[in-house]
Amino acid sequence: MAGTKATARPANAGARDDVASKAAKPRKRTRRAAKRHDPVSHPKHYTSHPSGIECIQVVEHLDFCIGSAIKYLWRAGLKGAAIEDLNKARWYVDREIQRRERATRTSSTEGGKDA
Repeated sequence: MAGTKATARPANAGARDDVASKAAKPRKRTRRAAKRHDPVSHPKHYTSHPSGIECIQVVEHLDFCIGSAIKYLWRAGLKGAAIEDLNKARWYVDREIQRRERATRTSSTEGGKDA
């Protein structure tokens, strides 16, 4: 039995094994990092703002035309030509102005009939 003497492991050997196994495993990507690399759900041109806020987090709370204008302003120069994105933003702003002017005319006309 002298040749089969068991060697005692240090008390912290298990801890060292855990550290080694953690080091060998690839790190999990954080949710934010995953957003930055998903071209469908979280494209870089909408997630690259220094604030860390994604464009959709803002525009989903707005009317369609205003949200679309902000979307094109947000991404101007990050996807395609900046001038094209700025013109698209202007188109949505003009459309929203026209919609609101029509609504104002309609409500003032209806108000005149009731008066």
